[in-house]
Amino acid sequence: MSREFYNALRETVVTGEASRTITVPDEVARQVCWNVTAAFGTWPGYHLTSISPYTYCFTSSYPAAYEEAATYCQPFIDSLNGLSDREKVRQIAFFVCDRLTYEAGSTSSPRTALVDDAVHKGNCMSYAHNFLFLCNLAGIPCVFQHSDIHQWNEVYVEGKWWKVDVTSVDCGNDVAFRVRSSVLWDDDYSVMGSSFRPTEPEVAEFVKEVLTPGSTL
Repeated sequence: MSREFYNALRETVVTGEASRTITVPDEVARQVCWNVTAAFGTWPGYHLTSISPYTYCFTSSYPAAYEEAATYCQPFIDSLNGLSDREKVRQIAFFVCDRLTYEAGSTSSPRTALVDDAVHKGNCMSYAHNFLFLCNLAGIPCVFQHSDIHQWNEVYVEGKWWKVDVTSVDCGNDVAFRVRSSVLWDDDYSVMGSSFRPTEPEVAEFVKEVLTPGSTL
């Protein structure tokens, strides 16, 4: 991604307003832009908006479809005041676990999982997206990560990026017990296997740098 691309997206992240225009010449470039904005989540969501052929800007929005979830979760977010960011991340992970139970073929977004106290079925993508939604509400830098067969998150806490796999936090096995006790994992988390090797590591690294400049250097 170019410096022009970075500056435009960073402008929208900081101000919430439409960015300066950028030139996106072909479908491949537009797909890269979509992958980057998808890593931010949905609240707020960032979009590549067409101005004219090959000319775009970034915009942000708070989709109406997620307002109910944001309203429902706000008391929980308020209850985190006074906690360290590390403890906020732990509590957010457990909050998601209390509302999801793992099922590989099911999905449950914040629009369903975070609007009541019921337990909903969801796959690893569901855990990752619900966790990301809550981190955004709490003001904790967070990105969505994925491999060919798994989805998880990274959060910026105590001056570094940590891996968080809420799916494993909620699973009933020995690995899950270790994850639930710590939640935040550093690079040693790669010993968990190839499931956690991102298919597009450059996308997540770029988004992390947009959220927290200098954090990946």
